[in-house]
Amino acid sequence: MSWVMCTGVDLVEEQLRIAAGDGWSSTLAQGSPARRGHSIEVRLYAEDPAKSFAPQPGKLAKLVWPEAGADLRVETGFREGDTVTPFYDPLLAKIVAHGPVRDVAIDRLDHALAMTEVELLGPKGPAQTNLAFLRKVLQSGPFRAGTYDTHFAEALAKDK
Repeated sequence: MSWVMCTGVDLVEEQLRIAAGDGWSSTLAQGSPARRGHSIEVRLYAEDPAKSFAPQPGKLAKLVWPEAGADLRVETGFREGDTVTPFYDPLLAKIVAHGPVRDVAIDRLDHALAMTEVELLGPKGPAQTNLAFLRKVLQSGPFRAGTYDTHFAEALAKDK
């Protein structure tokens, strides 16, 4: 969905249009669409970053999403009361923010995560999500500066 926010073009819609024999939309028929701004996506999981991102099944006792709008999308199939099972991917939602520049997109996404509330009750009591970890990533100096590497997430998860 980041592509949609920066170009106004939905690639899945384009694929379906082409598969149906309708060809490219007028936007793509003219070539590459103009890009505007920056978007960033996080994936909110029922997993514990402190335990090597192990899945955390349980019941979603509380679930509050931020209000979506032109610069914020929340893509989820979960509602309060639903169960995250151990049998499938524990992805709760993809949250995407857009802004005129990277720092604004990051700030909007961090604000959206601050408005997100998840209470997950596992078989043995409270279970974890990566919500706090995602906010920690967005607020970290290396991420903000774009100076992180492939070991960044693992190191940050171990940093208490």
